[in-house]
Amino acid sequence: MPIKEIPVDALEKIRAFVFDVDGVFTDGGLLCDDTGELYRTFNAKDTFSVRNAVAHGYRVAVITGGKSVSIVKRFATCWVPGECIFLQSLDKKAALEKFMQREGLSPEEVLSCGDDLPDVEMIRASGVGAAPADAVPECLEAADWVTVSPGGKGAVREIIETVMSAQGCWDYDPALHRRTKEEFKQKEGGKDGKDSPGPLFMDTFMEEIRQWISRATD
Repeated sequence: MPIKEIPVDALEKIRAFVFDVDGVFTDGGLLCDDTGELYRTFNAKDTFSVRNAVAHGYRVAVITGGKSVSIVKRFATCWVPGECIFLQSLDKKAALEKFMQREGLSPEEVLSCGDDLPDVEMIRASGVGAAPADAVPECLEAADWVTVSPGGKGAVREIIETVMSAQGCWDYDPALHRRTKEEFKQKEGGKDGKDSPGPLFMDTFMEEIRQWISRATD
């Protein structure tokens, strides 16, 4: 059970999930090579849960202070479109509001999850605000729901599975997943994140994407 429980009627309104990356999808650890590139590890069960949510029609967004192309590539494998990936976000509440406006969502229809100080206002601005078990005290206080799982260890899976179960749609349909994957490939112009990172929401990173494509095709 969650450390902070939330009423089922709040879960039943959720149509979209918004997540931070470091400390939510990961345990917060980073490896850095001599070029400055950062490396993260992700939980496979979290990956499946995001794919399952997308396949069932939920919108998923990522709002992060990170700026690496690898973030875009990673979430392309989860079928999250580039327009829903907000990089180098210093004002996460503003990014959340842009996402909601574009998707026609009300705050009550959005669950946001973050683990550190930059996430607090985003958590408060959502219909359901969540935090992993090992989030900073400020996030734990702001959140409506604190998961049993820590960041990078199944917190995302716990959130998505709980919401979808409350709405009666937590299941696995291979045909639905295949169709969603193909639709994503056609829309994003790549192959499940392997050939193209897809468009970014923030224009300031388009040059980085072009450089990545150039290196990948040399």
